[in-house]
Amino acid sequence: MEKLRLLQNRKIICILAFFIGLWGLDFIFPPPLKKTENLSYLLYDRNNQLISAMPSVDEKWRLPLTSAPPQLFTKMLVSFEDKRFFYHPGIDPLALLRAFGQFIIHRKIISGGSTLTMQVVRLLDPGPRTIINKLTQMIRAIQLEFHYSKQNILKFYLTLAPYGGNLEGIRAASLTYFKKEADQLTHAEMALLVAIPQFPTATRPHIYPDRAKLQRNKVIKRMMQNHILNEQQANEAMADPVPFIRHPFPSLAPHLMRTFIKENPNSHVFQTTLDKKLQENLESLLLKQIDSFEVNQTTAALIVSNKTREILAYVGSAKFLDERKEGHVDIIKAVRSPGSTLKPFIYAVAFDDGFAHPETLIDDVFTNFQGYTPTNFQDTFHGTLSLRESLQQSLNIPAVVLLEHIGTKRFKDILESLGVRLKLPDKSPMASLPIALGGVGITLFDLTALYCALANGGEFSPLKINLNDKNDLKKVFVKKAASWYIARILENSPVPEGFLDWHTTGKQAVAFKTGTSYGARDAICMGYTSGDCGYTVGVWAGRPDGSASPNQLGRKTAAPILLKIFDTLLLNSSQIHKENPLPKGVILLPNDLLPVALRHIKKGSNINVHGKNNTNPIKIVFPLDGSTHILRLKTNDQNKPEFYPIPLQSEGGEPPFTWFINDKLEPLHNQKMLWQPQKAGFYEITVVDAGGNSQTITLRFVQ
Repeated sequence: MEKLRLLQNRKIICILAFFIGLWGLDFIFPPPLKKTENLSYLLYDRNNQLISAMPSVDEKWRLPLTSAPPQLFTKMLVSFEDKRFFYHPGIDPLALLRAFGQFIIHRKIISGGSTLTMQVVRLLDPGPRTIINKLTQMIRAIQLEFHYSKQNILKFYLTLAPYGGNLEGIRAASLTYFKKEADQLTHAEMALLVAIPQFPTATRPHIYPDRAKLQRNKVIKRMMQNHILNEQQANEAMADPVPFIRHPFPSLAPHLMRTFIKENPNSHVFQTTLDKKLQENLESLLLKQIDSFEVNQTTAALIVSNKTREILAYVGSAKFLDERKEGHVDIIKAVRSPGSTLKPFIYAVAFDDGFAHPETLIDDVFTNFQGYTPTNFQDTFHGTLSLRESLQQSLNIPAVVLLEHIGTKRFKDILESLGVRLKLPDKSPMASLPIALGGVGITLFDLTALYCALANGGEFSPLKINLNDKNDLKKVFVKKAASWYIARILENSPVPEGFLDWHTTGKQAVAFKTGTSYGARDAICMGYTSGDCGYTVGVWAGRPDGSASPNQLGRKTAAPILLKIFDTLLLNSSQIHKENPLPKGVILLPNDLLPVALRHIKKGSNINVHGKNNTNPIKIVFPLDGSTHILRLKTNDQNKPEFYPIPLQSEGGEPPFTWFINDKLEPLHNQKMLWQPQKAGFYEITVVDAGGNSQTITLRFVQ
């Protein structure tokens, strides 16, 4: 009895030792799941659209699963690869016996005995196909089943399954081959994604479409045999073509993607405030603009929503991959000289302090500020003029005079109290008067935040790029009256050569300020539309290395880009309205033109006419008076015939503009618009501006 008891105790000890040993091995050698965490990086816009993707650290397109795949796909995968997946403990004895028996009979491998769990183990820790590795995979499979649920194991497989080249996982394959998410796949597409992992290199559809189709149809037939697809569904799926193109992943906002990865190295999915359409439009516009630039020059731009302070578009450099342009440099975050773009804030503080007003007169003459003798851009002086005029002309002496009165340290402290970072020159330990003319460093990011504050009545709040971040900090640095003065002044800044008052759209004016740094190293233009439904835009142009670009000036280069951006924004925005517009239906006219205007206004049209002096004549430059035009037909979206529109363009005058065609008031308010004739015949066209100037022409249309 004693020997029997000792024998039983020894067995218990051996069993306990065995399980303790297994536990110890499991603790020492946990499942190698590092690859499931080494994922690609995804950038989403505010509407949850994928706008950019970067491969994983090991250069694989291995995308995180944001949602479960369709149940039908899971059913097809399990039915084809491992029909007892939900019942076995990681290895399938029946499948192993079947595979071994087939090998004995046929002297070659007919089918494998690997389960989906064993395949996951092989994907996690690849190795040569040897008996030792096969046994190791079986043990690892049991270990994996012990630690994780079937759904988690299935998720591992769907993340790591090979799809040819550097594609891994169902989501990467779905976006690449079908340009859609996995939850939108058709029966044929699901079958193809079930088939490819068996021979990932040899069945890549964009390289071997015939092989891919053969393997796909094999899966479809099995699904029909297993009653997962009916005969009609199977026939329709087999008739579908396989994809022959590998679509690239989106790559918008690359500088922003790199910043997110650097600041959040353990995250792989980033939700931004960007708007995909605006981002695409901005990148496309800037690419066109640099066609005329020198080989080592580029541009950058930022678009912000005034109401939310959210960044809607972010282009750190127009060509990210162009080494000659140092495209990898994110100009928006680079510290550069602002040129004259800080002047509006000097004026705003002066107005807010009450010692100056837009109509205050000041002398623009040679002045010595204790050894500092600034001059204007063209080394000229303008004598006595108002502060409004001096800011619109970006004169230097008045800005320095105001800054001296405010105090350089106080002005710097005001900006830095908002969180704006200013970098003084290395040889200048204290703020000095050259700050007024760009003698300080600031990023385009912070400069845009400052201008956004002007657009919001002097209330500063940091810009927001992460959609999930809160933006509660608000600080008023000047009162609404001061910011209102600045907006009205900058809205009437002279437009660059070649622009016919395109800084307005008939809905809202754009307040903008240009700047060129010392030595023409930076060309900058900042602009905004007032009100919380508008935008703030910052534009930079030049050489990323900071060397001189004499042909790049704020007014010559950056301003046209900014106005083109606003032209796109305002034409496509139905939410933007002009602040303090003329009352609806009001036209200002000089008394001697009242009879002409009244002749074009029908009774009961609710149009009011007021008198004003005629100081700026207006002229219709197209079409020409007395000209004849041939109408051309086209088909509209409703498949109805209509005539092609023709441009109407005038010069001179003051906005807003009102057009009359054959005594009818038209909803056209720009100097350059498209108008669509309704039929052939004679037309009388009149344009009237806010200053009371008008012109009438007659033309004829024939078919």
